[in-house]
Amino acid sequence: MGDRVTEMNVRGTNDADAEKDDCELLATIPLPFGAKGESGVKSNTFNATGYKYLRFYPTATTYYNNSSYNNRGYFHFAEFQLYHETSNPNAQINFMGDLAN
Repeated sequence: MGDRVTEMNVRGTNDADAEKDDCELLATIPLPFGAKGESGVKSNTFNATGYKYLRFYPTATTYYNNSSYNNRGYFHFAEFQLYHETSNPNAQINFMGDLAN
C-alpha cells in the first residue's frame, strides 16, 4: 500500500526560512485519502490572514508496516487548490438568528 495522507497540519508564517515549530498551527485537517481513487475535501477552512507563507505537514499516512500504520512524513497530491472563503447570503446559518451562536 502506498502512502496516502489521512491528516495534515496547516501552519502559517511570514518567515520563508522558519522552522516547522516556529510556524503557527492554523488547523489540523483530517482527509479521506485512505483508499485509492479520487477524493475531494471542500469544507475545511482556516484563517490564513496575515501570513505570507503556508506550510502543509502530514501528521498521519496510510503506510502499513509490521502490523501498524505509521507516518513516514511525505505524501503527494495530484491536484491541490486553495480558495478564498466567500460568504453565501442564502446560507441557512444567516437565517437562524441567536440559534447560530
